[in-house]
Amino acid sequence: ILDDLFRDKKHVDRRIFAICLAEWGGLLTVGGYNDPYQLQANGSGIQWIPMSPSHYYFVFPQKFELEDRLIAVDSSQFGATIVDTGTTLTYFPNPIHDLLLTHLNAYCLVNMGCGADPEPTLDNCWRLRDTSPDAKPDKFPSLFMQFEEALGTKIEWEPTSYLNKRGNGLWCSGFKGHSRTQTILGISFILHKDAIFDVKNCRFGLAKANCPEYRKVPVLWEVTSKSLREVGVQATSRWPAWLLGAMLATSLVGVASRVVLSRWWQIRESHNELEQTLDEDGMSQESLVDS
Repeated sequence: ILDDLFRDKKHVDRRIFAICLAEWGGLLTVGGYNDPYQLQANGSGIQWIPMSPSHYYFVFPQKFELEDRLIAVDSSQFGATIVDTGTTLTYFPNPIHDLLLTHLNAYCLVNMGCGADPEPTLDNCWRLRDTSPDAKPDKFPSLFMQFEEALGTKIEWEPTSYLNKRGNGLWCSGFKGHSRTQTILGISFILHKDAIFDVKNCRFGLAKANCPEYRKVPVLWEVTSKSLREVGVQATSRWPAWLLGAMLATSLVGVASRVVLSRWWQIRESHNELEQTLDEDGMSQESLVDS
């Protein structure tokens, strides 16, 4: 149904779509974006940066920092950079990755360990001292990235996104290094944001959002019925059949999107484990820009 949706140029503007990803699943919107999930109303929280859609979705980072600590100050340090929703982690050239970890560890060293202790048996993992089930790594610092032609716009990368939750208070880095001078902004970079791909206007937007979660694949009729009830349609309604059909079709598209994202997220952890087994030069060429 999604293939048909993207092919339907008459009714759907596929030149703009958005993906809002939470810890469990999310929402795919084709033809626009769902601003009710965004933290700021009416799209006022969207930060736009230039994008070049050419097989991949290219963006152009210029500056990267942690608090007042500079990590990268020139686009050449990042190399060719793409946004890739098919890659779980975010990948940086080794010099950026190594300096990021150095600054992160230095920050935590003088800030009470960022409320966590390094996990001795795992690289770049920390276990929170707060043992409550809903504890988050909120004592870790935010990272900020600026892009060419949008230097006044700082994209915040929060610790709940650049760190992956592993359970039992364990959080591990959602970024890795590799030997190529290329950068891949994966799912960890856009997590908990509404990521908007505006192909028509060659721009990429990010807005902080409370993205919907689906820990289970929705039951088709249950979700469809709920969608109909939300607009006041009951089984005994005497509304025109064509209108009911149109509303049902819209609901089915929403269900299909949620099912796909829920299934996608169920394989995220296994995908993540696979990525960790790849050496830095053996990454999937489908997720990298050709040299």
